[in-house]
Amino acid sequence: MKEIAEYVGIKYIEHQKVYDGINCPEYFKQFLRNGKFWFTDEDLNFKSNWNLLMPAIEKISAYRFEDGDTAYPRTFGMICEETGEFMFRFNRSELFSAPTLIEAAYMAVVDFINWFNEQKQ
Repeated sequence: MKEIAEYVGIKYIEHQKVYDGINCPEYFKQFLRNGKFWFTDEDLNFKSNWNLLMPAIEKISAYRFEDGDTAYPRTFGMICEETGEFMFRFNRSELFSAPTLIEAAYMAVVDFINWFNEQKQ
């Protein structure tokens, strides 16, 4: 969860679940107190809250690869005929499936952010 919050512009400070986010998405501003963002694990439940997850999906969708192509959601909400699960995939990324669409999207977001962070190193 920390990685997603940091990806959307909220910087993690120490180990206190305190964040500093000047350019954070609007939804997160409800957690602002005394110039810092304070979250509980329930507050950052990206697996079940589209308001939390969509800023990450939007930012990933705007990511441009070196050739100019973007990481747009290539598969969004299709249902696998074999398993009946929802599927989600960003362009040029792995296909994820889960019982709910938000779970599949969450897995795709985590996978992309892990890849993105590896590219920075």
